[in-house]
Amino acid sequence: MIMIRPGIMDACTNPRESKLRAFWYLIHAALEDVETQKRGVVILADPRNSKFSLFDRKLTEMMSESFRGLLPMRLSAIHICRPPTFLRFIFPVVKILLG
Repeated sequence: MIMIRPGIMDACTNPRESKLRAFWYLIHAALEDVETQKRGVVILADPRNSKFSLFDRKLTEMMSESFRGLLPMRLSAIHICRPPTFLRFIFPVVKILLG
């Protein structure tokens, strides 16, 4: 399970490359487990305190490209706890990017 809290990410102090590097590390650490390779990874997102201005479309594209062919990982589910209102507009884009 991978926990994502976008409300605590700051674009100024956390550049896009650092976030992507941390994402790759999490995926590679998860892939070391044989059971995770078989069943897949569950992403749990808690967007509490997040704002539309924190949404980085380019970073989302970079992460989804990793899922779609670069990393041999199965994505089992994405769960979003307490979704903010603006997520209704963002989530269709994310679904398209994830394929």
